[in-house]
Amino acid sequence: MSKKELDHEVVVGLEKSFKILRPVYPIVKAEDGEILDGDHRKEAAPITYEKYCVVLKGVTSEKDKLLYKLHLNYRREVPKKEREKHLTRLAEILEGEGVPRQEMVSALAKITPFTDRYIRELLPEKYKYVEKAPPHAELPPHTKIVTPPTIIKPSWEERKAVMKAPISKMELEVITELMAEGLSLEMNREFCLESTIPDAYHSDKNLAIFIDGEVHMGKEDRDERLRELLQKRYGCKILVVRYKEYSKLAKEEIKQKIKEAISE
Repeated sequence: MSKKELDHEVVVGLEKSFKILRPVYPIVKAEDGEILDGDHRKEAAPITYEKYCVVLKGVTSEKDKLLYKLHLNYRREVPKKEREKHLTRLAEILEGEGVPRQEMVSALAKITPFTDRYIRELLPEKYKYVEKAPPHAELPPHTKIVTPPTIIKPSWEERKAVMKAPISKMELEVITELMAEGLSLEMNREFCLESTIPDAYHSDKNLAIFIDGEVHMGKEDRDERLRELLQKRYGCKILVVRYKEYSKLAKEEIKQKIKEAISE
């Protein structure tokens, strides 16, 4: 990464951190000395980090370097263009090794920490799924070949505009009534995590509220994993209130629990 590509604000923040705390994370380098993780830390404290690094023996190919960069940077926010560039270049390398374009998304999902959907959004159009037409030689005699209509996929902005988080009658009434009582809550506050939109969010307390009814039964492990990630990445406090079925008594109990959590 060149100096032009570095985020100056991040470098300044790291310089301040290093004055208060000692450097904690080492720089990770390939065998030839290329930095795979830690360009900003090196810029912030060049003398310290000249020796404070880990060299990965045997990591010399462009493919291996890209894989390490994608995995090492998975734990933090990375500019979309940077991740798009790395995934695209890795796809080009895999294609050169013989991976068909129509299998590229699944091939990348197997060797990187990202989901199929996320990879498909970042890759160029040529690597997105292309349905194979059956060879004409295998068709029965006199079979009429019909060209299917072209399907124009909506853009991400168009899909996002119509996306709505599922919300039950219980969740809707609890949240709207609490808002009417003066609590500052937001509905459908979107976080950059897979399927992780709390039913309500209190910004002053950084409190993400989940009201779990029947639709969440059997999905407790998935919900817990995503909410733990939300807590780690954004520092949110998590409040989960569960109920079995809709009733006015259950609704009042849920509202009271939310009020108590906000007043703490």
